[in-house]
Amino acid sequence: DTMTYNSLLQAWSNSKRTEAPDQAMRILDRMVANNSVRPDAFTFAGILKCWYKVGAGRHSKHHSANMHSPLTAAQTGHDVLHSMQSTYNVRPNTICYNAVLQAWYHVARTDGEMAVQRSVALLHEMLQESVVPDEYTLGWLLETIRSDKKSSAITRWNRAQQIVHVMSNAHVSPNRKSRKLLERLERHARAQTLLAGKGMESKGN
Repeated sequence: DTMTYNSLLQAWSNSKRTEAPDQAMRILDRMVANNSVRPDAFTFAGILKCWYKVGAGRHSKHHSANMHSPLTAAQTGHDVLHSMQSTYNVRPNTICYNAVLQAWYHVARTDGEMAVQRSVALLHEMLQESVVPDEYTLGWLLETIRSDKKSSAITRWNRAQQIVHVMSNAHVSPNRKSRKLLERLERHARAQTLLAGKGMESKGN
């Protein structure tokens, strides 16, 4: 039944094996082929967890050459998320969205701009679809913004403030970890502003 398949997916998502995402997709195919079993939100949460974990594993010192890249993992997770409703008639929940947000966070180390854009778009999609974000949603968004090292500290701080404002309207407040991250972003932005001001003074002199 569905619970048995979901337990199997949970086991794969908790494993560190590089083939976990591909195995998860095969399990989904078997579920679809079995007319007596219907995937649900927990099914897809397990699948999406497999994808974000393999993306995270590529940053590990022990990653395998045949592992999916963080970008491939995030894009596939993104596609799976959007196929839930259109193909399988399953409404994504907060856990599913957070899993894909976490996958995009792992992309931010190499392509911060893309990761931030995709993550912010997912947040707006959640709100539009009446999926309630939570403190983890906010946390992954802020982590992705922080990891975008190609953007200036001021840009990262401004983006973080915008996200906090949107989340505040959704009645979500930063937890302790997010508050510390915001303090760090603000501190870096102030330092950059100060340096820019000193540079202008030097040119004026």
